[in-house]
Amino acid sequence: MLGPVSEILLRSRGQKFKQAQRDPMEAQERAFQRLRRKSASITANCYQDFIKDSKPQSYQNIEPEFKNQLESPQKSKLVFAAITSGTTGPRKKIPINTEVAHIFKKSQLTLASILLEKTGQNPIVSPSVTWTGPANLGHLDSGLPYGLISGFLSGNAPKFLRKQRFPSELCNELCNLEEKADALAIECRDQDIRFIAAMPNYMQQLSRTLNRKLSLNNLSELWPNLEALIFSGSPIGPYRDELKKSLGKDLPFYGIYFSSEAPIGFEADPVITGRHAYQLNLEDVVFSFKKEDGSIHGVGDLNLGDEVDLLLSMANGLEHYQNGDRLRVVQTTPKLLFEVLGRSGEAMSIFGEKITERDLEVILQNSQDDLLGEIQVEHFFIYPDEDETGKPFYHWVLVTDDQFSHEKLAHSVDKTTQTASFPYQLMRHKLETIGPAQVTTMGREAFNQYFERVGFSKQLKVKRIFNTAAMFHDFRQNL
Repeated sequence: MLGPVSEILLRSRGQKFKQAQRDPMEAQERAFQRLRRKSASITANCYQDFIKDSKPQSYQNIEPEFKNQLESPQKSKLVFAAITSGTTGPRKKIPINTEVAHIFKKSQLTLASILLEKTGQNPIVSPSVTWTGPANLGHLDSGLPYGLISGFLSGNAPKFLRKQRFPSELCNELCNLEEKADALAIECRDQDIRFIAAMPNYMQQLSRTLNRKLSLNNLSELWPNLEALIFSGSPIGPYRDELKKSLGKDLPFYGIYFSSEAPIGFEADPVITGRHAYQLNLEDVVFSFKKEDGSIHGVGDLNLGDEVDLLLSMANGLEHYQNGDRLRVVQTTPKLLFEVLGRSGEAMSIFGEKITERDLEVILQNSQDDLLGEIQVEHFFIYPDEDETGKPFYHWVLVTDDQFSHEKLAHSVDKTTQTASFPYQLMRHKLETIGPAQVTTMGREAFNQYFERVGFSKQLKVKRIFNTAAMFHDFRQNL
């Protein structure tokens, strides 16, 4: 009976989500009232007043309160500490209490309801693979488990959603991806897997690894009835063609927009072909938005084309928290849709570490200082590359004529990047999904000739960060 009963549950959940999209102000008022009952610090009586009296908060504003919660997890009813990527400063610890954990669980049901509508397959009874890191990576001094939010979600979904979800809890706790893939292959060899959920880079690595281990031409030979791939954390574009080859067919990709702070939204049908637009999770998260002039607005005050900074309010002390994401309004009716522009400034990301351009500048400078030698670098480029085994790594290309040990500088860059980004450190060593950074050079003459051809001026900025190796090599041909 689980199938019919769960389908009724999911369709009911889907209807609630649709209703919230039809009347976002009403949905946000309900979400605000639930938040108000849980948050003693909120004095506003309604969502509109909450917006009027607001000001954006940084992590520094709320860190003392979060520190108190993390030191007394039982008093604050905490179940987990989600560690952020650290792209907007030092990595942060977000306390996840029972209320927030419940919202994350509800959001997974919302996702399941959307997948049921889009594919006709019920994710509760359809075998699926959710490929993430371990459910927790250790414990704080207070005894509270901590880790990345993706790992927390994999181990804290509603129980009936986990019945047909692979890998098993035991397998998921494995840090070595080769061992983990071996265990998954054994568990899923005879399963009719219908969905795969992972970050795009994890999907790519998983499909390659299973094809190699099981001597497959493509993953469709193992799982011919795959319905959809659910991705998060990174754009799918750079991986789409490679995944199509690894899978053996062109499957639909469906994006979810979750962060350590909140389950923010779900992909909608694209307004522009090839672009991903998102519907906000209006039922469970209270949203506000900061415009260029610093003014704060609610969901009912946005216009088509507005570019805004996202602010989040949740029942763990987050109030108008600026998480660093930049959005653009791509539709206001019949429902509000956003395109995610990313962080302020570009960021480098292989496995969701999202290291900003400014961070990369500091990493390179500190690495040069570490070598106690002065290297005159006129410019640098960076892109994700792969070694002979297919393991990705950061490839730095420095514009310089100076002579130095590429190996020593690469080692220093790698070490400094680990200090700058906890997810990078985690992926390099504990999970071993990123290889050591490599450094190569190009001469200044070729770089300067480029400026002569395009018309050099001090205002001209040359792109530094490339999402794929192919994009960099295409650019390099023009130098």
